[in-house]
Amino acid sequence: MAIPIQPKYLQRYIQIGRLLIKYGQLEMAETLGILPPGFEKEIPSQQDIDINELPRDLERLGPTFVKLGQLLSTRADLLPPEYLKALSRLQDNVETMSFETVKSIIEAELDASLSETFDYFDPCPLASASLGQVHMARLKNTYKVAVKIQRPNVKNQIIHDMKALKEIAKFMDNHTDIGKRLGFQPIVETFSRLLLKELDYNQEAVNLLELRSELKSYKNLVIPEPLLEYSSERVLTMDFIEGKKVTEITAPSSNPLLKSLGEDLFASYLQQILVSGFFHADPHPGNILLTPDNKLALLDLGMVYRLMPSSQDQIIKLLLAISESDGKQVADIAIEIGDPIQDFDEKTFRREVNALTVQSRNLTIQQLQAGSLVIDLTTLAAKTGLKTTSDLAMLGKVLLNLDQIASSLNPDFNPTLAIKSFTSTVLRSKMKASSTSLFSSLIATRSFLEQFPNRANGIMESLNEGDLTFKVNAFDEAELLRGLQKLANRVTMGLVLAAMLLGAALLAKIPTSSHILGYPSLAIFFFLLAAVGIVALVVSIFISDRKIKARIKQK
Repeated sequence: MAIPIQPKYLQRYIQIGRLLIKYGQLEMAETLGILPPGFEKEIPSQQDIDINELPRDLERLGPTFVKLGQLLSTRADLLPPEYLKALSRLQDNVETMSFETVKSIIEAELDASLSETFDYFDPCPLASASLGQVHMARLKNTYKVAVKIQRPNVKNQIIHDMKALKEIAKFMDNHTDIGKRLGFQPIVETFSRLLLKELDYNQEAVNLLELRSELKSYKNLVIPEPLLEYSSERVLTMDFIEGKKVTEITAPSSNPLLKSLGEDLFASYLQQILVSGFFHADPHPGNILLTPDNKLALLDLGMVYRLMPSSQDQIIKLLLAISESDGKQVADIAIEIGDPIQDFDEKTFRREVNALTVQSRNLTIQQLQAGSLVIDLTTLAAKTGLKTTSDLAMLGKVLLNLDQIASSLNPDFNPTLAIKSFTSTVLRSKMKASSTSLFSSLIATRSFLEQFPNRANGIMESLNEGDLTFKVNAFDEAELLRGLQKLANRVTMGLVLAAMLLGAALLAKIPTSSHILGYPSLAIFFFLLAAVGIVALVVSIFISDRKIKARIKQK
């Protein structure tokens, strides 16, 4: 059985099939039924497979697959280490849009000419990616801004690709062992939702405003402010922020300013994840700049993620257990968060998790990475048959990037110590009751204490007199069996009586020497017997129903 291929997706499926064959996944391409014509000539030998070409191949397939590669680059539960390493080099470098294309998009979206909107617009882009590119400009009031422009037709292309990928994910989950084990449909659905939101620049403007409000207490962090009157679904105008990538900084361990910046950045993300439940989901080094006034700027908030309060509580407990190197607790929480499949090897999972946490105790500060531990945990879960949620995968991705950025600012930074300190603070704040809830609890407690003596005396008196009874609404198996037996008997009797009537009707057409009222005697006998049986069955049903109603009324 192969995936049902719609003609409009045929070309995309062929391209995906070629990609799978090139990287040694012929069996998967055969299972999906997306083998390209003449595929036999494309099958490489094992030594000819060069995984380093994978990023370039994904770039050729377009923006959907570039973004998918970036997402998979931290999914150690889905891909082996060599693939993760290759995908981590995915740069999202594409050909820049021409100035004429940029100009036409801006004028169509803002309903004004470029010269009317901007005093100056740099035709050379500051950055160019698969979804759009950024230009520096100056408004009529000489205010310097960055303008982000979405590529033409990119949304339609992504919607088309996502439909094809959803069909593949559905087929894999229903017909392959790996799909049933890992569950590709939720992964693709989450990816599709995040990517389509990233294409809406109005939503990104809202994200910028929300994060600015959330992190206003962090004075060393800067989030650009969007200019809504110069923005639309495909054009986003915001503050222009100068700076250089944090990975380009030489951070001597003696620099207290950079140390403080790294700690603030990490703490701000823990605040986003564990307190607000709304966080920047793509904090790679290119999105975080060191400004000339020694602050950190967070850019590109197209991809954000939200956590439910219940998920936040589970993640808090998990991070605390990781920081304490408590293997048993880590395994317990991971199983609680995840979804064990039928052949989940819990014993192996617990043993490996314990070994992983014990190993982390012996790492130096420079080697210790909280993100790597979370990703290793999802890998162990996948190997042993425990489905993990997208929340955990996203947490691992974010923490992994933060580990790298924080260590570039402060080589002595200890992420697990920071997590332990912050999560302890969060737990203490969650344990503090509000004045309203505390007042309600006090009223309920007072009512309980006032009524307790009378209720206790009543129970003791009933116990002393021997008339203490318990009312239990339970499943009465004997009564159910009796009911089923009565039902079966009535159905059987009905069928027998119906057969007698039918037999009597057939006998009436057979000529015989004995007649009653002009009909064969045998036919009349069976007809009368069936009539008596039907009357008796109806009377029995009527009497039985009245007894049941009376019993229910009595209860």
